[in-house]
Amino acid sequence: MNKHLKDAKMTYWEHWLTATSSGLALLIHAWFPCILKDYASNKISKK
Repeated sequence: MNKHLKDAKMTYWEHWLTATSSGLALLIHAWFPCILKDYASNKISKK
């Protein structure tokens, strides 16, 4: 298993879902700043 995944205590798929959903939220937020203002940072900081 990858050291990054071990450090994050996540499986590959958990990491993929977190990264993908955060990235999509950031992309939406880039075009519409009033939408999903804290989604990505809240999701990442919980991990």
